[in-house]
Amino acid sequence: MFSDEKIDWIAGKTEVFLVELSSFGGNSGSPVYFKADLPEGRKKLVLGGVLSGTYQDIAKIIMIQNGAKDTPIAVYNNGISVVVPVYFLYEILNSEELKKVRN
Repeated sequence: MFSDEKIDWIAGKTEVFLVELSSFGGNSGSPVYFKADLPEGRKKLVLGGVLSGTYQDIAKIIMIQNGAKDTPIAVYNNGISVVVPVYFLYEILNSEELKKVRN
């Protein structure tokens, strides 16, 4: 889902993509590619972003924030995952702070 609305995520409402893709512990940070159709029927893979976890993670976080600390939390993986868009990575990598580190 490519929405103009910001999506509830760990640091609050933010710009992310929701994709139909199962995610399990240890997958975060994995690259996510999209297939792009080019002229003349050619195709290529385009980096869309990095995996940030299953969308159900936010449900767990909200339950804990609302006082469910001692309550067992069992939220299943519904196959919807969160992808942080590649343009955020670009902004980070080209920030003044990281430019100084590279120099």
